[in-house]
Amino acid sequence: MMRKTAGLVALLVLVGLVAAQDKGGKDAKKVAAGKEVKGKVVKVDVAKKVITVHTEDNKKVEVLTDDDTKFLGPRGGKGEGLKDDRLEPGNEVRVVLDAAGKKAVEVHLPFRKDDKKDKDDKKDKPKEKSKDDKKGSDKKDSDKKEK
Repeated sequence: MMRKTAGLVALLVLVGLVAAQDKGGKDAKKVAAGKEVKGKVVKVDVAKKVITVHTEDNKKVEVLTDDDTKFLGPRGGKGEGLKDDRLEPGNEVRVVLDAAGKKAVEVHLPFRKDDKKDKDDKKDKPKEKSKDDKKGSDKKDSDKKEK
């Protein structure tokens, strides 16, 4: 009796694991079945919901997007769709297409171009004194001379 119960429990656990694997595996297969396109953005047509990408193998590919397309930043954050400032011409993107290879499932965006270089340059340069600061230091020097 004990062996039958242990066998039945083991069978139920095994069936549960197989069922759980099938549910998680379907989504993974959809993305894996899709083609991936890497390249530079040539243009974005917001009205037609199309991104034109110049691929690494020198082909221009028009990628259709829809409301289900996910726009992801380099750290996995949510993008702003076709109006995202990172979709400007010349920026590198990676697009995961659906199984048919016609519509974008995911668009992976690059890092934002910000004024980081300008900020770094400002950190490196010594702070220039304003006219008021110079006048104040001149007054201090003249006070020292008078004493």
